[in-house]
Amino acid sequence: MGKLGDNLRRYRMQCGYTPRRLAELCEMERDTVKAIEAGDIVPDPETVETLAEAVRVRPERIYGLERLSDKGGIHTRLDKDKKTSTLYVEWGKDTELTDCVMYLSDNGIALTFKETEEE
Repeated sequence: MGKLGDNLRRYRMQCGYTPRRLAELCEMERDTVKAIEAGDIVPDPETVETLAEAVRVRPERIYGLERLSDKGGIHTRLDKDKKTSTLYVEWGKDTELTDCVMYLSDNGIALTFKETEEE
């Protein structure tokens, strides 16, 4: 199991859901939930958001970024258009970028960096 899959399984079990029940809540196949938990597939950001909502946690917790999120350093948002879903990760001054990059790349999540202006 990958870390993302371990996290999903832990939060699913905390809610008392079976893989079948979580799949029903998310309108997906039970085998898809099991494959995500086993680390056989990496879900897209939209799917992670749907799963996180069903198990009542923020997507950062599914991704395993809660340590950084709890420090106020990581904030995620999901932008959807007709062709893609993009997970944006913003980090604060006290957050180690390498922690984010290593976790995401280790879990097969494609990385694209774009510099943005501070608000």
